[in-house]
Amino acid sequence: MYLLDALFEVGPTEWRGEQELPISWTELTSYASATGDLSEPWEFRAVMGMSRAYFRAKVQGSRDVHCKSPVDQEAEKNDQLCRT
Repeated sequence: MYLLDALFEVGPTEWRGEQELPISWTELTSYASATGDLSEPWEFRAVMGMSRAYFRAKVQGSRDVHCKSPVDQEAEKNDQLCRT
């Protein structure tokens, strides 16, 4: 849960110029340095992955109001794997 808290405290996206993008490694490193909340490489990778997934879902959702959330998409994949 603390990784999700970190994601929303630092981002989950950032603006660079006029463009919204996933958070950068620089931004995440600055956050970790200031707070001490992240110290392990896997924690950084997890937060970066969540930021990218959040951004992709936001972009996809802006194009298609009927698209499934990333959580629903992942659950659907898991259900399909269980059936095979």
